Order: sequence, then structure tokens, then C-alpha cells
Amino acid sequence: MKNYTFLILAILLFSCTKNESDGWHKIQVVDQFGDPVKDEYNIGTEVTGTFSNSSVKDGNLIVKIQSVDSCLFILFHEYGNKSIGLLPEGERVFPKIKTADNKTSQIGCFVFNGYMGDDDKKKLFNLLMTESKPFKIVLDVGLGHDHFNSVYVFAIDPTGFKEAFLENQKK
Repeated sequence: MKNYTFLILAILLFSCTKNESDGWHKIQVVDQFGDPVKDEYNIGTEVTGTFSNSSVKDGNLIVKIQSVDSCLFILFHEYGNKSIGLLPEGERVFPKIKTADNKTSQIGCFVFNGYMGDDDKKKLFNLLMTESKPFKIVLDVGLGHDHFNSVYVFAIDPTGFKEAFLENQKK
């Protein structure tokens, strides 16, 4: 398990992502040394949104999303650059989701090494597999946490995810 966790972190930390306009695409898996792992890929995308905290309102946000098997990992870059958003390490956060048909729900996610991971029966992953239109996500990190006050707002377009994911599983 320890090696698997380390490999996941290496994958996420060292992978390159393409432009937002490229949609869902394969991302080369790399080992802990940053070297490509032959014939191993994940599916990922990059979207934009906004964030607000005690010093900024509606700042530029870049959200990197990557599917490792059927678990999603999400990384927030505040100010539209490499400044990683501050999440409560080792705790759970509860983003709200609104689908195109105006249905809202809330899911539970874990935070590990700055990444938000989908752990609530893979609801976020399942939305990507079943929805055909973009859905919105609001993550208020300040709820229930004294030292965190960021709010992240972004939308995910599921178009092409299911096909890319299933194609990648054929390996």
C-alpha cells in the first residue's frame, strides 16, 4: 500500500497536463524519479474557475483533475499560477455540486498532500461517467475549519471523459 500511495503521488506531482481546450486526455504516468512508466496512462483535464479568501475575491483559479483508476484527484492552483490552494490536510471536505438539470448534492472528499480525492462512493467519478453537460462545484474550505477560508468555484465538462477512460482501461 505504501508503494501504491507513493506511486499515485509521483504520478500526480510529476505529470504534465495539456491545455484546457484539449479536454480529457491521456497523461503519462511517471515513477518516483519522474521517468515515464511504459504503457501507463491516467485521464485528466484542466479547467478554470475562481477562488475567494480573506484577501482576494474572484481570483483566477486553475483546477487540475486526474483519474487514477476510478478515483479522481483534484489540485487547486490559486492566482492562476503554481501557487497551490491550501486545503485542510488529512481531513474531509464537502463540495457542493449542481448539475445542468439544477439538482444539487454534496459529496465527501479526502485531502491528501494538497489534493482533494473523491472518496464518497466515487460520486464525482460517477457523475463524469453519466452526465453529458457541464456541472458546477463549490468547495467552501472554511466550513468547519478555523484556519481555512478559501472558496473554490469551477465547472467540469464531462464531455469525452467516459470514452477516454474506457479506452484507457483497454490497455
